[in-house]
Amino acid sequence: MDRLPSLTLVTFLLLVLVIPTASFSAQSPFDGCDLGVVAETGAEWAICMPERIPGLTWNGDLIIYAHGYVPDLGQPPSIPVDQYVLPDGTPFPDLANQLGYAFATTSFRTNGLAVKDGVADIMDLLGEFKEQHPLKRMSHVYLFGASEGGLIATRAIEQHQAQFDGGIAACGPIGDFRMQVNYVGDMRVLFDYFFPGKLPPTAIEIPESLMLGWEAVYAPAVAYALSQNAAATVQLLHVTQAPIDQLDPATTALETVLGVLWYNVYGTNDAYVKMGGNPYDNADHTYVGSADDAALNQAVMRYRADRNALASIGAHYQTTGRLKTPLVTLHNTLDPVVPYEHALLYREKVIDAGASSLYTHIPVQSYGHCSFSTAEIVGALNVLLDLVQESGN
Repeated sequence: MDRLPSLTLVTFLLLVLVIPTASFSAQSPFDGCDLGVVAETGAEWAICMPERIPGLTWNGDLIIYAHGYVPDLGQPPSIPVDQYVLPDGTPFPDLANQLGYAFATTSFRTNGLAVKDGVADIMDLLGEFKEQHPLKRMSHVYLFGASEGGLIATRAIEQHQAQFDGGIAACGPIGDFRMQVNYVGDMRVLFDYFFPGKLPPTAIEIPESLMLGWEAVYAPAVAYALSQNAAATVQLLHVTQAPIDQLDPATTALETVLGVLWYNVYGTNDAYVKMGGNPYDNADHTYVGSADDAALNQAVMRYRADRNALASIGAHYQTTGRLKTPLVTLHNTLDPVVPYEHALLYREKVIDAGASSLYTHIPVQSYGHCSFSTAEIVGALNVLLDLVQESGN
């Protein structure tokens, strides 16, 4: 942890142990919550108050949750219910309510890449909540985001510090969004080099047939190809520097490659439309780590990003590190989808901005993307509360 909080182990354990997990909903995470739609944008919202769970009362504070990426498959945006259940089965809305907090979330107004409008959708949600449940004078508003939502939460904290008392950004591409785009693109062009002909046709041209057939046809074909050529698989991982779990290398190698390729398959066309061009660029990149780097760099497909797309990244997808409101970041050190390097790069931005006193990073020493336990989530919240108290917010 980059900054040691004053939180005691006893306090942390008490926070975890007082959560009566037996009362968590066995059905939808939003049972008993208020649901609605923002008329102007079509974004769905959900507000869950502690009183929906017998015996609980609201402490006056609010947690707003920004969810992760949802592929744009031509359907209206809706709240991705599966993203609100932690790996151990704990529903996030229930967790927040059990701790006394009101919980609110939004689908965003668009599926796919939602960062550009996501901050505005979060502010709409906050306005909706205030209309329904006027905040008390001493109330606090906290923002929690995961994956793409982690980037949205970070940008919201940076841009609207007066509206939030603190935030948690988990497993998000907050260090350098262009790096994230290139990481996904590199996995595809390098896969095409080591396993030619398995995916049609190129890294920046994604036909509808590939998206429709990904789960049934192409993902199994990728898995089979990896299993049949261990040497090429090892080289692919070395060159991309994509992490695996050394305790289970075969399973996690497959999970890593498929996980990153999924974003290439479902995100490329959407990003092209929303950014006004191709954002991926490897035109001048030198790849290293293969059995024959000279041959690799000579033969790998090359692309140059469009200026409009790069300008869009700079305007709508990059963070600054200029904090005036406390922020805690949480990231798996072996994240195969959003590399841990993002956390390190964002820390550098915060230091350069002179905002270190408002920032704490929590590394989670494990493999996985947004793979956090309930205890780790509660621990991050407690660190944030400590940071908020120290900052005087």
